[in-house]
Amino acid sequence: NKSSLEEAKLISETYFRQRIHGNGLSWYSYSKGIHDKTSNQIINSLIGNEKKEQKKIIFFSSSEDEFESLGDKWYQGKEKLTQFQIIENIFQFAKINNYKLFIRIHPNFKTSSNRVKKKWNKFLKKFNSKNIKIISHDSKISSYGMINRMDLVVVYGSTIGIEAAYLGKAVIVTGPSYYSNINAKIYVIDNLVALKKLMSQIIKNEKINSNQISQSTLSYGYWCYKSGIKFKNYIPYSPLNGKYFGKNIDLIFAILIK
Repeated sequence: NKSSLEEAKLISETYFRQRIHGNGLSWYSYSKGIHDKTSNQIINSLIGNEKKEQKKIIFFSSSEDEFESLGDKWYQGKEKLTQFQIIENIFQFAKINNYKLFIRIHPNFKTSSNRVKKKWNKFLKKFNSKNIKIISHDSKISSYGMINRMDLVVVYGSTIGIEAAYLGKAVIVTGPSYYSNINAKIYVIDNLVALKKLMSQIIKNEKINSNQISQSTLSYGYWCYKSGIKFKNYIPYSPLNGKYFGKNIDLIFAILIK
């Protein structure tokens, strides 16, 4: 009925608004909130001098190692594009058309192995152009604040993609994700030809229906907020901490490992 649908919509929007304002729910938040003053000052200094008519694209990297153990099943038999391939193709597209490309390195990069860090640092160093700007993993900038200023958002598969869609942005997903197969109005591709074609179509389309895109994400937000089994004897106060039968779980763990 109507009241149930309105309640479901409210629950979903609560999930997304919490995330966008920098509050972690199922996990810690990796980004400052969309209205963070310090972040917005950085964004203004970063984008403020850019030409208003210059189109802006942002790519959000992912921590690929999180899902490597899942093997080919995670990729569902599709072509496995690397993030380096994707970045190179977006960069060439931006350079030819004089667009601005921002690359936001995932905050989890700080915990990556030295081998991975060396590989990424070497790769990113070759992009010496006015058309590209690298945002480091430890930047205090709000990813959500950046999204608000973009014409197109490209992700590898991180949840920032579905959150960008909630903010009404056109989103291209280039790798496997939890939300690839739902009915959200996002673009899921698995080859570089499709990537180039879609980027061109989206950038040139001035009639993107942001409200439709946003509304299409609500089922995912509802599922994220309501999924799982409700605890009976455990009260969480952070993703990794809480109280079990009134006792701090850290204290119980310390006793068990003695």
